[in-house]
Order: sequence, then structure tokens, then C-alpha cells
Amino acid sequence: MPEHGGMIITRALREWTCLLSLDLSGQTTQRLLGVLTQEPGIVSASLVRALVRQHGGEIRAAEAAEVEHLLAHPECLAAARPQRVTAEKTRRKAAWPKERMAAVEAALAEASPRPPQGVSLGDWERVLEVRRAEVAARSALDWLHLAKRCRELTSRIGRSRKERRELYQKVRGRLWRGEVEESLSVLEGCRGRTNNEEKLDELIGYVRNREGSIVAYGERRRKRRYIGSGGVEKANDVIVARRMKRRGMHWSEESADALAALKTLWLNQGWDRYWEQGEVLGLVAA
Repeated sequence: MPEHGGMIITRALREWTCLLSLDLSGQTTQRLLGVLTQEPGIVSASLVRALVRQHGGEIRAAEAAEVEHLLAHPECLAAARPQRVTAEKTRRKAAWPKERMAAVEAALAEASPRPPQGVSLGDWERVLEVRRAEVAARSALDWLHLAKRCRELTSRIGRSRKERRELYQKVRGRLWRGEVEESLSVLEGCRGRTNNEEKLDELIGYVRNREGSIVAYGERRRKRRYIGSGGVEKANDVIVARRMKRRGMHWSEESADALAALKTLWLNQGWDRYWEQGEVLGLVAA
């Protein structure tokens, strides 16, 4: 480092700080930067956190600006191919004090829920609607597992490959639309025309026993009300859990979100573009 009377934080030093922080603790990052620069006190642990928050915040700000632009230009949004979808924050009624929220939760736990004091009938209906939607989402059967099971069993029901393929397509299409009775009717129509009644009964029982958990998957997809959680859980593991859920660690929301933004940038191969050109990888494909 050249002689200087104060702190010099070059872009290269900022990049090294953020890069090491993706997998290493602030203390380890601080020590290694001292080794690399041959100045042990080149950065402090608090400065490491500040730089991570700053650049993670820049990434989030660029993403928010892109979302605002897309929402303001519907023609661009209609033609966009999303690279990621920003999760909505949990809706909370900020106007309600904690005591009233506790009263609402207590009322919802009753056998016959009634609005507690201070909650209007209109607000109570919205609370019930949100709760019903949450319950439905939790109980909905994942489409991937449903389609896989149907494919496995229909492949053992028809007499010929063509019959098996046509049966699967008929059942799959009706289940995709949430038409459980129609799909069961198609299966029942196969009796006497299959060489494996046992597997036919197994598939009928599988669908009938899960009737309450089979929803209109196509409609939910169009509304972006996704059910499968495998991709989300894996992303959480790679972006958050491996780095932040270690023994003795605790995080502020700002620092955790900033580090997640930097990790996502790295995984999406936008790291060099950001540090060399100062551009953040877009949320939609170009």
C-alpha cells in the first residue's frame, strides 16, 4: 500500500472484503485482508460489515429500481423472462397494536372464530380469507409428486404403450385443472380393459385419498401461487443456511440480506460484471 495519512479503501479492497465474507466470518476476513495487504489493521470487523451492507444494499437498490421500471412499463413486463421472482413480504397490519394482534390470533384458535373487540367485520373477513389461503397452500399436494405417481402407475395399467400414454395424458390434464372427479371417471372407465386391475385400484385410491389436497395447478401457476418448495429450500440452503446458520452466529436483517444479495450475485455469475463495470445483473433475462 502507498503511504497515506488516512484510510484508503480501493475498489479492489472492497471486492476482496465482500468476496471473503461470502464464506468466512468477519474476524477471519479481517485477518486475511491484513495478510494480503501486509497491513494487519487495514480493516476492522465493523468496516467489513459496513462494506458488505453497502454493496449488498447497492444490489438490492438496483433490483428495486428494475422492478419499479417494469411495473411502470407493462409492455416490458409482458415480454420479460424472469431470472428470479422477488418474494412478497408477509403482510402485517401495522395499524394494529401487538395486543390486538394477540387477540386476533387467540380468536382464530377458537372452534368458532369471532372478531375480537376493535376489529371490524370487514377486516375480520379479510383475516379469515388470508388464513384459509394459508391453510390451502400448506395442504396442497405438490404437482411434481402427483404427476410422477400418476405416470408410474398408468405405465402399468394400459395394455399397449399407446394406451398407457393416452391414459396418462388424459388423467394428467384433468388433474392439472383440478378436476378430480373427471380424472377418477377416466380411470374407472378403464375397468375391464386393463391387464392390471391392482395398479388401477391403487391409482384410484391414491387420487381419491388426496382429493382435498389436489388443486387447480394451472390456475395457480398463472397467478404465480407456487406450491413446490424444493427449489426455495435449496436456494435457502445455498444462499443463507450454509453461511449464516453456524454456531454462535447472530445477524441483523440488513447484514443478512446484504450478504444474501452478494451470494446470489456470485452464484448467478454476475460478480465480475458488478465489480468491473459497476452493473448489477438484471432480474429479467435480456
